[in-house]
Amino acid sequence: MREVILLVSLLSSQFGVPRINKPEHPQTELQTLPEQRKPDSATLKADYAKSVADAGELLKLSQELKLAMEEGDYQALPANAVRMLEEIEKRAKGARRRLKR
Repeated sequence: MREVILLVSLLSSQFGVPRINKPEHPQTELQTLPEQRKPDSATLKADYAKSVADAGELLKLSQELKLAMEEGDYQALPANAVRMLEEIEKRAKGARRRLKR
């Protein structure tokens, strides 16, 4: 039985197994994406004004948080520290999202 398998494998390698010729990279139609709308100047100005306002609010909140942390004890956070941190994070994410557009 071994001899038969060996003989078949040698013969198939000698004569080769017919292969179906497939192109390596088949031709496909390029799909175009719809163009994204560019924001108009009024939207850009409004986003800029909102980002400037958020930057000022971020500065104010971070200074308030710093003062609250300095006044508090090292063993306990001030009661409104978590709320301030969440507000800082929310405003920072909004400003980052607007600036990425």
